[in-house]
Amino acid sequence: MYKLVKALNNNVARLKDDAENQYIAFGTGIAFQKKVGDTIAEGSIEECYFLGEKDFSQYSDMLESIDPKIIYTSKKIIDYVKKELNADFTTSLFFMLADHIKFSIERFNKNIVFKNPLHYEINRLYPKELKAGIKSLDIILEELDIPFPIEEATMLAMHFVNSQIGTETMQDVVKITSITNDILNIISYHFQIVLDENSVNMNRFLIHLRYFILKHLHESASKDTTFSDIFNVLKNNYPESMKCIKKIDNYLKKMYDWNISENDKIYLALHVNKLITEG
Repeated sequence: MYKLVKALNNNVARLKDDAENQYIAFGTGIAFQKKVGDTIAEGSIEECYFLGEKDFSQYSDMLESIDPKIIYTSKKIIDYVKKELNADFTTSLFFMLADHIKFSIERFNKNIVFKNPLHYEINRLYPKELKAGIKSLDIILEELDIPFPIEEATMLAMHFVNSQIGTETMQDVVKITSITNDILNIISYHFQIVLDENSVNMNRFLIHLRYFILKHLHESASKDTTFSDIFNVLKNNYPESMKCIKKIDNYLKKMYDWNISENDKIYLALHVNKLITEG
């Protein structure tokens, strides 16, 4: 059984269950003519977001101050993006998105336009997320009557990427995007080829590369040499791929002070070789 904690508007409300867990709930007329403490029928709830202890402490103040129209708009965007990207998102995306839209409106009203330096990289690596970000601007215009500039689509796309990855900070997305772009440029330059960024193999490679980068962002460097024999075989059989890996290794060492293991080099070499031989 749910009870009303606070009506944000007729269609959005904060609820609690018998165990005192709190939620943000959506439903047509869910809070219409309801008072604090009134029972809310489960059948009237179309969707709800659980406010865990961490979420509640982090976002409760924001939910008290934010325009309920922004909260509803955030939900509408997430509903669209889930379907468009066929993706599941971390619960925090809802709160982060609402907070981002609120802050963006404040910047918009002050005529401050943020030009994201990673726009090209986002467009190159996450075109579907960027397309969803552009569509999200239409939803914001429709619901909030705010004509955000196209630059805002990049920031929205980064939120979608971040939430799919499941990392905790936007800094991870920035680093993943920047490192990925640099590594692709190293591969393209080394082999003197134009990579097909829409190919199945490229999509697979990006997934493997993303998790390789996440591993090094959040774990200490590997020191194992379990597959030294395989490493030597690869050097003999795929010399150009291994030369390319050496360049990537030097780049990661110089820019991020990463010491990648032989296993990591094998992992990268196999995927690089597959990428450049199969396209």
